[in-house]
Parts: sequence; structure tokens; C-alpha cells
Amino acid sequence: MVVSVNTSWKGYYYDGRTARRHSVTVSLTSAGVYIKREEGQTLWWLHDQVRLAQGHHPGEPVRLETIAEISEALVVEDRGFLDAFLFVSPPARNLASGTAERLNRSLPLLFGGLLGAAFLIYATWVWGLPAFADAAARRVPPSWEDKLGQSVMEQFAPPDERCNDPDALAKIQEIIRVMRGPNARGYEVTLAVADTPIPNAFAAPGGYMVVFRGLLEQTENAEDLAGVLAHEIQHVEQRHAMKGLVRQLSVATLVAVLAGDASAIQSLLDAAATLGSLRYQRDDEANADTEAVRMLQAAHIDATGLPRMLERMSRDESKEPGELQYLSSHPLTSDRVRRLTALAVQHTPDAVPLLKETDWKSVAFMCGTPDDEETGKSSEAADEL
Repeated sequence: MVVSVNTSWKGYYYDGRTARRHSVTVSLTSAGVYIKREEGQTLWWLHDQVRLAQGHHPGEPVRLETIAEISEALVVEDRGFLDAFLFVSPPARNLASGTAERLNRSLPLLFGGLLGAAFLIYATWVWGLPAFADAAARRVPPSWEDKLGQSVMEQFAPPDERCNDPDALAKIQEIIRVMRGPNARGYEVTLAVADTPIPNAFAAPGGYMVVFRGLLEQTENAEDLAGVLAHEIQHVEQRHAMKGLVRQLSVATLVAVLAGDASAIQSLLDAAATLGSLRYQRDDEANADTEAVRMLQAAHIDATGLPRMLERMSRDESKEPGELQYLSSHPLTSDRVRRLTALAVQHTPDAVPLLKETDWKSVAFMCGTPDDEETGKSSEAADEL
């Protein structure tokens, strides 16, 4: 027996052959959908001949379509029609129930997929992009590195702002020569001493290196400077500065670097402007520390100068301007100092002094006697020496 539901709705009927819509009144029974057009014609759709094509989402009208080669359609704006249709139509009810069940089963998979996607993005950012950047850094031509190094030196140590005492510079170059040994390979070190009170030094691509007057004035002997220079030389040899600059580039520019596109050098030059405050990765710092100590020990130089300088600058760092502080780009930790000291003392008994104390004063103050008003503590360092 067919049980009638005493509810009707206004809607629109489409015959599937034309674009015209017809205003209709719709009623539902346990057997099917009864449709009456304004012109008086009636239609009867059994439930197993109808599918719910639209209406699953809030705010959208309900649309039923016949399962036939030429599909007819019924559209009802009233959302109450959907509840009634699902109540009286077993196929639609089963379909809705199955959809909900499938949704419940898929939620854990969906959540897992989102977590997986988030992890993939994180992994790409943490491991993929740095690896991509390091690969690009290895493809930078030597001529580009040389141009970058010159640009950095001209920016941070312009020719008219350098300390050019030839005797003092010769002594520093001799320290570098002794450190590297008679069979030195790799980059030729090009050094400039900037007449600036900031206690810093950093290596640029291509073997260029800038030492600021403020750092020289904090040294007590040649071994102190040798420790810092050895550390920076290792950043040059391991191309840490080059890698750090490339890591700041966009993905598109990285691709250009890998392809050898000369247009990418301008982006590298722009990035080089930040080299003075570049923070090396922890592994880069550890690598430069270890190799610097090994280089000093191989040259029979007291390697305790590096941890000694780090501790000295860490005590005075709060008194210095934040920009271009040595420890801002070479973060200091107590573990790092202990590790460096332990490495450095292994072969100190056979160390040979680099310069006499009187010779070192001419290097430390090669730019002239520090002015108290300009540096404050630098004059105190001079008195101590």
C-alpha cells in the first residue's frame, strides 16, 4: 500500500531536452515523487528511478534527477524537502547513510593526509631547501665568488677607510702564511683591516677577509688573532659564507644559479650586503672550530687563542653596538668554549711564538692609538698591553 505524505513543495521541473523550466508542485509518498505542472500535466518518479544530484551542502537547493539516458530534473529551494525525501526514499536514505559512513571512515585518513602534507612541507623547508641551496652554492663559478668577495670588501672596508700600515699588514700576512703552511691549497687570502671600532672579522666568498680595528685592539698577542683568522679561513675553505648567502635566495634564483644564469649574480650581490651579520649554522661553526684548531696545531701555533678571544669578547659584548658584533654572527656557548679549549691544549707544549710582544703592539694598534671617546674600552686594552 502506498502511504501518502501530506506535504507539498514548490519547485521547478526541467525536461532534459530544452532549457526551459516549469513551475511545479511536488509531493512525496513512500513509493515515489509526484510532480504536478502548472499546465496540469503530472509526472510520477519511483524512488529507485531517482538520484539526489545536489543538496548535500548547506545553502544549496535540492536537485533530483532521473536515472535515464535523457535525464529530467527537479529543483526545490526549500531544504525541508530534503529531510522529507530522505525519510520516505529508502535508496536515498541508504545512500546518505553510506556517504556519512564513508565520511566517518575517511576522516582519519584525511587527518593523516593533512599531517603527512604538513610534515612534507616542514621537511622540504628544513632539509630540502637547504640541500637545494647547498647544491646551488657548489655551482657558483669562481669568477662570481671573486666578484662577491670584492663587493663585500669594498662595502665594509672601503679603500679610504682601511688601515694601510705596510709593516703591520706584512706581519699579519706572515701569520696567515705560517698558519696555512708551505703547501697551502685552496683560496688565496685577500685581507683588509677596516678602521672601525667594532670588534669583528668575517670571511667573504673567494678568500676575501675583513678584520675590524676593534677586534685587533682586543688581542693580546699574535696567537689571539691567529685563532680568529684560522676560524675565518676555514669558513672560506668550507665555503660557508657562500652557502649562507645562497640560502637567502628565492627558489627561482636558486634555479638560475644551478643553471649558471649570469642574471643571478645581482641577487647574490644584494644578499652579500648582509654578510657582516650572517649567522652561520651550528654545524658550520663546529666544523670551522675543529679545522681551525687542527690547522694551528699543524703549524705549531698555540691554538688557545681562539677560545680565549671568544671568552674575552663575550665579556665585553654588551658594551658594543649590536650591529656586526663578532658573537652575533658566531654565537658563543660555554660548551663551545670548553670543547675548543680541550682541542686546543692537546699540542700546546710544542707551540712556537709568532711575534714578540713589542712587534705585536704595532699590529694591534696599526690604525693609531684608539680614541677613548670613540671606543671606550679599546684604550683600556691598550693600557693592559
